[in-house]
Amino acid sequence: MKYCERCKINVFDGHDNCPLCGNYLEQAGRDQDDYAQAVEPYVQYPDLVVKDDVYRGLLSLKAMFLLLVAAAVCVVLNCILDRAHLWSAYVAVGCFVAYTCAISAVYRKRRLYGQIAVDAFVLTLAAFACELIYSFDVAGNASLFRYSLTLVVPILLAAALVTTDVMLFSDRHSGKYYFVTLWFVTLLAIVPQIVVWSTGARFNWYVSFPLFFFAVTNAAVLSIVCWRRFKSELERKFFV
Repeated sequence: MKYCERCKINVFDGHDNCPLCGNYLEQAGRDQDDYAQAVEPYVQYPDLVVKDDVYRGLLSLKAMFLLLVAAAVCVVLNCILDRAHLWSAYVAVGCFVAYTCAISAVYRKRRLYGQIAVDAFVLTLAAFACELIYSFDVAGNASLFRYSLTLVVPILLAAALVTTDVMLFSDRHSGKYYFVTLWFVTLLAIVPQIVVWSTGARFNWYVSFPLFFFAVTNAAVLSIVCWRRFKSELERKFFV
């Protein structure tokens, strides 16, 4: 018989891994030879029948199909009834957010640290898209695109950073990747101010610049203070 060092139990030779923890098994030694010869040959394992999960993802596919149909119907109605406004584009953006942030999260059983990163990215894109739609709907160009870059998105990303900070200290179980999420959201948070600097436009930077400073400082300080956890996450996630 084999032996699991982690669970402290004997396991039949037919297993390569412990059925309880998945740890690799070691030979138990000669003390178990008599037992293995007298008992193990008469042990019969039940036949394992693996059924193909035909309906795997069916709910997710149905939801996506319904959202696509709803968006398509709204586009058609928009073109027929009211071509002067782009209200169907808002519906399309809303369907995209609903699927990626809600339906897909439930189906994939996404962990909180992963959901924070996904929500931060998707809601950033949605905010930019909505203001661009508004700008083209009202002015016919992108001249009104400014508030999502300097106000709405910075506030959303600041909330994501604070939430990640709270979870870093409240949920310290191994196997979590809150530092990876923290640096991902940090990269998103510095984008608005970089765009403001690179374009040279006279945008209101009173929110984007403090977020830029807070995001970089926050990520650097937490990575230094919790260096062991940060290093462990990098090793487990990226094999570095």
